[in-house]
Formats: sequence, structure tokens, C-alpha cells
Amino acid sequence: MTTNYVLPISKVPSQKVQSLLLGKKTMLWIRQLASGIYCDIWVENTLIAAGVLCLNKTWMLRDKTFSINGDFVFLDTQGNTDPTLNGLGDRYQLIFRSFQ
Repeated sequence: MTTNYVLPISKVPSQKVQSLLLGKKTMLWIRQLASGIYCDIWVENTLIAAGVLCLNKTWMLRDKTFSINGDFVFLDTQGNTDPTLNGLGDRYQLIFRSFQ
């Protein structure tokens, strides 16, 4: 069974989003660079993914072997474009999908 969680994000060019997901302390650093929005992901203070380009409907981890039983994705709720700073949190939602 899968479960989706919407993580709170803001329209700021650099932010850290912390959450307890599946009992594990998780932190994402989301930042706007010239070529797009990028994300680093930590689980239990261990960096598991760095410099992931955030694209619409594209999973960030893409591998069940990481230390969290789930994955992250941005979804455009009003169309089919990659996330931009001015739409973070409303048009572009950050979703965690558990594989449990």
C-alpha cells in the first residue's frame, strides 16, 4: 500500500524542509539555481541524494535501496511544467510517497 504526504514548502529561493517520515528524521534542502530547482535529501543525518534536479512528475530517488522506504516528487497541479520558485507550495507541490 502506498501513502502520499504533501510536504510544506514556500516561495523562497533556498529552504530546508524537515519532517518525520516513516519514523525517520528527513531533511530536504531545496534551492533555486540558474538552471532550475535542485534538492539534497538527508535521512537520519545521512546525505542520500545531492544535487537532484527537480522536474515535474519525476521521482528524485528512483531506487528502493535508499534508507527510506519511499520517494519524493514535485507535481504541477495546474499543468505540466517543471517547478519554478513563484509556484512552490501551491501550484507545485512536493509529495512524499511511502512504499509501505
